[in-house]
Amino acid sequence: MASPAHSLNRQKTTRHRSFSAILSSCLPLRTRSMAESKKNGGGSSSNQNSRLRGPRVISKILGLASQVQDISKDFEGLEQYEQLIETQRALKKELEEKRVQVMQRDNQIKKMGVEIEDKKRECDTLLNSFGEKFRLLDRNETHIGVLEEQTASLKNELERVRGEVQRMSTAEADLRGKVDRQEKNLRKAKEQIAKQSQTCLDHKRMLDSKDIEIHQLEASCQELKQDASDGVLQHMSTLEMGRCADDLSNELHGMVLHYLLDAKDMSKTALNSLASHKSHTLKLSHGMTKYARLLRCAAAEAVVCDSLMRHVFRDLFYPATPSFSDATTAILDLLGGNPDAASSTASSLSDSVGGSSHKACRRQRVVRANLIAHQDSAYPDAGSVHKEVVTIVLDEVISLLQPFLVATAISEFRLKLEDFILHATQFWARVQRNTNRCTALGSMERAGDWEECEDQQADYHSLIEKTAELEVIRDQKLKTGEMEVVAVLFPQVICEGNCIFNGRALFNTHRAVLKASMERSHELASTKVPIHPHKRRSSVVSASTVTGMLGGGAGGGGGSSHSHPHNTGANLESAMPLSSPSSSSPRKMANLSPSRSTGRKIAAPGEQRPRGINSTTQDATSLATHRKPVSSTTGGKGNARPSAM
Repeated sequence: MASPAHSLNRQKTTRHRSFSAILSSCLPLRTRSMAESKKNGGGSSSNQNSRLRGPRVISKILGLASQVQDISKDFEGLEQYEQLIETQRALKKELEEKRVQVMQRDNQIKKMGVEIEDKKRECDTLLNSFGEKFRLLDRNETHIGVLEEQTASLKNELERVRGEVQRMSTAEADLRGKVDRQEKNLRKAKEQIAKQSQTCLDHKRMLDSKDIEIHQLEASCQELKQDASDGVLQHMSTLEMGRCADDLSNELHGMVLHYLLDAKDMSKTALNSLASHKSHTLKLSHGMTKYARLLRCAAAEAVVCDSLMRHVFRDLFYPATPSFSDATTAILDLLGGNPDAASSTASSLSDSVGGSSHKACRRQRVVRANLIAHQDSAYPDAGSVHKEVVTIVLDEVISLLQPFLVATAISEFRLKLEDFILHATQFWARVQRNTNRCTALGSMERAGDWEECEDQQADYHSLIEKTAELEVIRDQKLKTGEMEVVAVLFPQVICEGNCIFNGRALFNTHRAVLKASMERSHELASTKVPIHPHKRRSSVVSASTVTGMLGGGAGGGGGSSHSHPHNTGANLESAMPLSSPSSSSPRKMANLSPSRSTGRKIAAPGEQRPRGINSTTQDATSLATHRKPVSSTTGGKGNARPSAM
């Protein structure tokens, strides 16, 4: 198919040819008319020809003129068209060039986009690195500040050191002068030493002779000591002694708590005999409260403890006659000096071997070893002596405590008590043979022996109800110093002035005693039975008329009873701690088992009980597992020893 430009060119060519043909047809005609006019003489002929052919020629000319005009118009249009074609071609060429430029620009834009992305990534990397460098710069600035401060401090220190150096240089100059003076004095001293050396040699000869004499005396003294105590005295650790005493104390408390009758099963006469015993100052009653029962148990323990102190826990208890034992004790005290003074200076004994206290203790040890050796020879069968003492103590305790025991359990209690006393005699026999002399204290023989511990008080006071009256009475007693032992429940053991076993005692400031005294005053007020008009007293009297109280102790004035029935067994042990006030660790008495040196065990709460022991006794027995331990000290009264395991 031909293009538009080609068709236009062909039309233009056709029109141009027709225009040329018209011109060529017109030109011969005009030429012939001009030639004829010349031949005919000019005007006449022309006029004739014009007359002949004028109208046709004019019409043709006019037609040709119109065609020429049309053709001229078409020619101008063609020229304009050609110009437009040329312009179009130029524009197309320019358009192609622009397209090429646009493609080049697009490629450049893509390249620039890639470069921009690369630049962005580089910018982000630079920003991150700049942040790190900025943070590093901050840290460096902080570090520079610290270094500047350190530099300033070092400068100050340098200035101080320079001053010190200056002062030391001045002191050095002074010391040099002193050294010079000392050298002069040294030369003089050497001269004096040379003079005194001869004198020292003379004294050395004298000391050598004295040393030989001292060695001879020490050898003879060692021979005498070996002859006196070899095979007789043995060392027993204080921890072992305290543990054995703790086991005995637990065994005694377990027996009394287990086998003691309730108040309703006791006669008033038997109760009065127990209350009037010299081992305590407690006033007992038939009351059924936990406090009254605790005080009755304490009174029974005090009776056993008093019998042990009089027959077992004595110096050299082997002879049956107390007079011989008292005489030997007096001799030992005379030879050994005052044990309290010796204990106060026990720390300095090792530094004063040649002192009088050490010599007195050594003389006492030698005499005690001789006495024990003499007793061993006089009583070769120690078991018989033990049995004799056991029989004496057993009969004495049973005769007094029998009315307070279950009738069917007396034989069982007698066996348990016999084992306990035998253990006590065996323990004290071992204690007597200790290298250091041991004694037992059954009362407040020295100030501070039974000192109360407030921390211990808080342990069991928190388990019973607190009343304002009780707090006021106890605080008044503590402030005024009215604190005394009303019942010794187990003695202390003292070894050379150091408390090995702190024992157990009942004080008039214990809450159980104060509570019982308040209940007693309340019950005494309630025992005043009114007389009726017909002169007959009311037959209704309270079963528990009197509660145990301190003899001259807590002031009781009109206090009301605060005992609770549900606390009779549960808080029985918490109401009155029968351990020493200085004890601090839990007493291990599961199932009321006696000392581990025995193979027997007291009946546990779940075992068969003797008839007559009611639920209150069972509750009290089960609470024996929560008793406080008895602490002992190896270096004084304030240090607690581990509880017996």
